[in-house]
Amino acid sequence: MSADILDFIEYLKKKGKKGTKSISLGDMKELCRIDDDSLAWLSSLFAFARYTLFLKTLLHDNSRGKNPNTGFLVGFSEEHIERMAQATVDALSQMGQSFSMVDATGKKPAEIISELSGVQYRNQMDAFQAMEDMLYESDKVFIIKRFSLSKSPSKPSTLRCWIKTLDDAHLRGVVPKANLVLVDNAGFLQKAWGDIGYYLNIMAYSDNQTDMFS
Repeated sequence: MSADILDFIEYLKKKGKKGTKSISLGDMKELCRIDDDSLAWLSSLFAFARYTLFLKTLLHDNSRGKNPNTGFLVGFSEEHIERMAQATVDALSQMGQSFSMVDATGKKPAEIISELSGVQYRNQMDAFQAMEDMLYESDKVFIIKRFSLSKSPSKPSTLRCWIKTLDDAHLRGVVPKANLVLVDNAGFLQKAWGDIGYYLNIMAYSDNQTDMFS
């Protein structure tokens, strides 16, 4: 064994972590005796893999066509939301998956749909019909960031409408090609849980990016 790498089992015994299923980046730094730059690179690699795994699983499961779920990435601060949104974009780009993202802050539902589609609509009814068409026919992942700060008069109900469009598509003999991913704060998820919680695949922000292995 290389002198630069400690025996993993001996390390866990020494730290009193025998039987643990995960280790921190700090543990890995000590275990593998790597410098701070290498640790930062390793952390970014794990983070990227974590988002890629979440998204690939969501898209694969939804491709079966029955009761597709919506992804919900939960942040606990504005910085978390920004990081999670960017990580989602980076992962989808690397996967070669087309997507459209909107920051819903201060926007009405019709404006959100217009930004996702690139089309202006005469009224909300036309916009909601267009949203249904996009979810059924587009092959994109639609990312909605900060819907909690939108101008929707009934935020949980509006989201439920879009989410149920995907979930109930099989009742109309439709296999949706699109996917929906929300990036928002934990407080909003808690408030909207009764309306949308059952239909979600959820991943929370984590500073310890190795927790994908826990």
